[in-house]
Amino acid sequence: MDEDGGAAVAEAELDDLSSVKVRAVKAVKHGITPAWHTDREDYARRSDTQWTRSNNLPAHVIAKTGDLRVISGYRALDFWLCDLRALYPCPDGVRRCGKPHVTPKPRDVLFDDLVRQTAAGTIVPVELRRGTKLDRFWVTSVDRDRLNDLQDGVIEMPPAPGDAAVASKSSPREPPCRPFGASEWSRGSDFRSSPARRWWKPAWR
Repeated sequence: MDEDGGAAVAEAELDDLSSVKVRAVKAVKHGITPAWHTDREDYARRSDTQWTRSNNLPAHVIAKTGDLRVISGYRALDFWLCDLRALYPCPDGVRRCGKPHVTPKPRDVLFDDLVRQTAAGTIVPVELRRGTKLDRFWVTSVDRDRLNDLQDGVIEMPPAPGDAAVASKSSPREPPCRPFGASEWSRGSDFRSSPARRWWKPAWR
């Protein structure tokens, strides 16, 4: 049972995937969280439900490590503001739109932890539409809540650091040479006897 009183169900399935989407929709309607797991990459790329994938390992390797590592289908959401400091290109195809966006980043998780946290409601399925493509995958409940805020237009992004925070500090040392002042030129000072000329010494001598 999950935290909302629903159920997370696991069952073995061989090759009949024609009814995956229909069965996933029915499961959700009955309060069941469907979790489809595979060791085939082509299955994991399907978008009819939230798939996860592990490598096809022999039984003795799984027994030695004690668990399967889920390498696909679980992601962390990186929320960012589309400004000049952004690391990602704008998904809307413009230079910088100034809006908040989200980028899913692959993360791995142990299969037993995935099952336990799915039942506890701390790892949940989500859907994310990017352009015409609809992605389905698993995230933490915290990322799910932030994604809902983003889709509702109420997400708050942290303020960008001000220019003063990255401004370079001046050196506490005196400069190695000083410019000859215009006032001294106007007084007709002799360059050879000026304090500035006597003070300056090349560093390589």
